[in-house]
Amino acid sequence: MGEYHQDFETALAGDELARQTFSWLAPSHRHDFLSWIEAAVAERDRFTRIQAAVDILAGREAVRRN
Repeated sequence: MGEYHQDFETALAGDELARQTFSWLAPSHRHDFLSWIEAAVAERDRFTRIQAAVDILAGREAVRRN
């Protein structure tokens, strides 16, 4: 398990709704979130993506489509 997984798990542990939503996702959707976080090159971008993922999972931010 990579460092980004640990950081993401820590962020999820701090938000019960996001953690619960993530656990309900299909494995392929969980993989999509983790791959997106892992693809960040800069550490700052990784932390931004982790926070965005938690917000999306908790329903605080709409998913942006580019």
